[in-house]
Amino acid sequence: MTIPGRLTVELDEQDVKSDIVKIIDSMSKIRLESLKNSQLSDEQKDEYLHLTYRLTSGIAGLSDQKLIERMEYIIKSMEKDPRLLHYDYMQDNYWKRDNQKFNRTLDKVVISVLGDNLHTLEDKHHVLQAIKFLGVTESPFEEKERIYGTILPFNGRVKNPRKRNKLSDLIGKIFGYSYRIEEDTEFNIKVNDIDPEFLEDIIREVQDYGYKALETVMTKADFDRLKIPNAQITDAPNGNINNGSLQEIVRKSIRYTLPLSYPLLGSLSGSLQNKIEEYTNFDDKKGFNANHACSTSCTVELVSGAIAFCSGFSYNNYLLICGGAYLLIEGLQRLFRSDYPDRRCIGFLPLIIATSPFLLHYGTKDGIGNDKKNINVKVKIQLNEREKIYDKTQDDNANMFNYFANIARNIAAPENIENNLVWTTQNHNNYGKNFSSYLYKTVQDLSQRQDCQHVIDKKNQFYNLFTTKQIGDYTKLTILAFSKEEKYVLSLISAKQIQNPVITANEILASNKQTLEKAQELTERLGSEYTHLSRFVKGDIANNFEIIS
Repeated sequence: MTIPGRLTVELDEQDVKSDIVKIIDSMSKIRLESLKNSQLSDEQKDEYLHLTYRLTSGIAGLSDQKLIERMEYIIKSMEKDPRLLHYDYMQDNYWKRDNQKFNRTLDKVVISVLGDNLHTLEDKHHVLQAIKFLGVTESPFEEKERIYGTILPFNGRVKNPRKRNKLSDLIGKIFGYSYRIEEDTEFNIKVNDIDPEFLEDIIREVQDYGYKALETVMTKADFDRLKIPNAQITDAPNGNINNGSLQEIVRKSIRYTLPLSYPLLGSLSGSLQNKIEEYTNFDDKKGFNANHACSTSCTVELVSGAIAFCSGFSYNNYLLICGGAYLLIEGLQRLFRSDYPDRRCIGFLPLIIATSPFLLHYGTKDGIGNDKKNINVKVKIQLNEREKIYDKTQDDNANMFNYFANIARNIAAPENIENNLVWTTQNHNNYGKNFSSYLYKTVQDLSQRQDCQHVIDKKNQFYNLFTTKQIGDYTKLTILAFSKEEKYVLSLISAKQIQNPVITANEILASNKQTLEKAQELTERLGSEYTHLSRFVKGDIANNFEIIS
C-alpha cells in the first residue's frame, strides 16, 4: 500500500470540503444502520465502498505534503499491525493505549480534512477507509480486493487483542478482579463470575475493545444496588421462576381451590403474597389476588375466633375462650394492616413455623427469590456519537465558523452603536452593552441559540460571541470578535486546556501584528491542531488563513 506521489486538485477547495461533508454524512447513516442491525447486505457494502471512493477523491484534492506524510505513516502502521485494517471507532480507547501515535496521527488527519466541519471523532472511521482505498490506488487487483474487503461501515471489536501479562492476571485475581468468558462473538461478549464491585471496570474494558453489549449474571439485589446505565434484565436462569407451564398449573390450582387456598395463602407475609400474585398473573391471565386473599384469610380467622370464643363460654372451656380471643385480636390487627402490602403479617403460629424455612432461604425484602436468585443482565455499550448528533437540531451541527462569518459579513451597525465598542471613562460601565442589545435584536435566531455565549472585554476592546464543543479529547472553540474598526472570526481545535481562551485570543487579536502572525501565535499559545482566522473590514474578508499543525 502506497500513497500516489502526485495528487491533483480538480475542484474549488470549498466545493471539495462541502462535498466531503455530504459524503461522510451519507457514510455515517449506513454505519448507524449497521450498528443497529449488526448486519449489512452486499448492496449496502457496495454503496459504502463507492462513497469511500468519492471521499478518497475529495481528500486527495485537499492533500498537501504534511497530510500525505501522515497518511503514509498510517498505512505503514497498518502494514506493521494488520489488526488496524479492521479499526473501528468503537475500538478507539483500545488503540489510544496500544498504539497512541497511530491514534493521534489519525486524529490529525481527520481534523485536517474536516476543519470547521468537525463535529465528532467518529468520522475517523470513514477517513481511515478512504486512506486504505487511496493506499491501493496503484496496486494489483488482488491487493485491492484484499483491502476492499476491510472497507466496511462497521468492523466490530478489536481483532486478536494482545494477551495480558501474567503479573496483571495474578494481581487481578488476588484483588478479586477476575472473570470467566462464556461466549465471545463479533459484537457481544458474555462474562460470568464477575465480582459486582469490579463490574464498572469490566464494562469499561469491554467498551474499549469495541463490543456492542456485555452479558453477565448477577443477583437482583446487586442489579438494583449498582444502578448500571443502559442495562436491562433479559431473564432469570438457574431455577428461573418465569416458567409458563408451571405458572399455568399454579394459577389453575389456586383458581379451583379458592376456599382452601385463599385462607392459607392470605396468611403468608405480604412480600410472598405479592410475589405469588406477580408469578400467577402472567400474559394478562388473572391468578392470585393478594388483597382478596388477605381479606379472606382475615375474615376466616375472625369468624373462627368468634365461633371458638362463643363456644368456650357455652361449654365453660377456657382453652376455647383464650384461643378464640387470640384469633379475634390477631385477625383484627391483620385486617387493619391489610391495606399495606409491605406490612402484612403472617397469621397463626402453625403457619409461621411451616413457612419459616422458606422465608429464611429466600428472604422477605423483595419476595420469592427476587434478591437471591441470579438474573441475566445485558449492558448495551453506548459509543455511537453520530446517533446522538442526529437526535439534535440542525443548528447544533451547524458550521459555526460560517454562521459567525455570515454575521460579520452582514451586520452594519449605526455609528453610535459602533462607538459603544470604544472604551473611555465616559463608556466604562456601559461598554459593549448597547452593541450586544443591537446585535441580538438584529440577528433573529441568536437569542434562541443556547450554545452561544458572549463576553464583554473592556481591556482589549472586543465584544465576543463564542461557542465551545467537546469532541473526544479535543475542544472546538469558535469566536466572533467585534471591535469598532474590524471583526475577526476564529475557529480552533485543541487538545490543550487553556483558562479563559477567549480573553487570550482577544489579547493576540488586539496586538499590532499582521493577521498571519496572529494566526500563528494563536496556534502556538492555544496548542491548536487546526486554526482558521478571517479578518473582516466593512463586511468584506480582508485576510483568511488556515493553519494545520
